[in-house]
Amino acid sequence: DMLRIDGYYYYREPDSNRIKLRYFFYKNGVSYYYSGSYYYDSFNELEKSIENIKTSKTHKKYALGWGVFNVMDSTILIEDYVGSSLNKKLTAISSGKILNDTTFTLKERYKLDQNGDKYNVYKLDVTCYFRQYSSKPDSTNRYVK
Repeated sequence: DMLRIDGYYYYREPDSNRIKLRYFFYKNGVSYYYSGSYYYDSFNELEKSIENIKTSKTHKKYALGWGVFNVMDSTILIEDYVGSSLNKKLTAISSGKILNDTTFTLKERYKLDQNGDKYNVYKLDVTCYFRQYSSKPDSTNRYVK
């Protein structure tokens, strides 16, 4: 299944209707993970925060959150920037399953060492849902080439 990318993906807080902005995906394979911890009571509030991100250009100033995504059959892999140490950029990979073109579930987050072996493996159970939104922040950034 190809995921829809003409909007954003959000996470719903367990046992409530509150929602949190999570991912933007772009045609060029770039992804942006929004790490803010704020839950919103409505899509209207959440979408105001997207407009604020665009106006403040916060997402352009820092590498945090930028990454790439890859879809293979029903698997999604998202690799995003988490920090740097000794001039090496550190990334983490989230992997999961695509349920349909508007929903995916992330099951694991890990890092890879230079031999390609997983370490710092965390189990996840996070379902992200799609909402169409025409004015996403633009994906040009100086962190993903």
